[in-house]
Amino acid sequence: MKPTDDRARVFTAIDIPDEIKGRVYDRMEDLRRVGTIRFVDTESLHITLNFFGDLNKIQLAHVIKALNNLNETRFPVSLGGFDFFGGRRPEVIFIGVMEGAEDIRSIHSKLLDSLEGIVIPRGTNRFVPHLTVGRVRQYQKNMDKILSGFAAMHSDNIGTFICDRIVLKKSEFASGKVVHVELQRRLLL
Repeated sequence: MKPTDDRARVFTAIDIPDEIKGRVYDRMEDLRRVGTIRFVDTESLHITLNFFGDLNKIQLAHVIKALNNLNETRFPVSLGGFDFFGGRRPEVIFIGVMEGAEDIRSIHSKLLDSLEGIVIPRGTNRFVPHLTVGRVRQYQKNMDKILSGFAAMHSDNIGTFICDRIVLKKSEFASGKVVHVELQRRLLL
């Protein structure tokens, strides 16, 4: 569904510091040899907490209120290790959260709990904190084995940072690509 002028495609996220984005980019360069993968633009890298989809202004106001009501403290986040979702037919390639995953899950759940019945129905999938780096465009034979081998060679820590804010963003389409625009931020204690 294409958003109309009175709706916004929104999500909450944790932004990644530029220094770590640079390290992620270097690893993505190594991964480019694997196959037909559409990589996330480096400037758009983030950890998604909650994807809400297309919301109207009233729903968006509820999300902003829930975000502003968070009373969480800052916490360290360490990123490392490549993995993928999709089993034998990989779809999404990501970097895992090695430290801070429980804090991220807690914030994810608190936002969902405060919005249950207002914005989105609670999903049945277990939330896995991660940093998406690419999506497989076209499956190639044995790609799961190739990616598993790549992941085994790149399992080290890419970097650690202090998560000091949660941001609400909307996705916009500009010049043939998706751009994320910050709508609100909640500084952590």
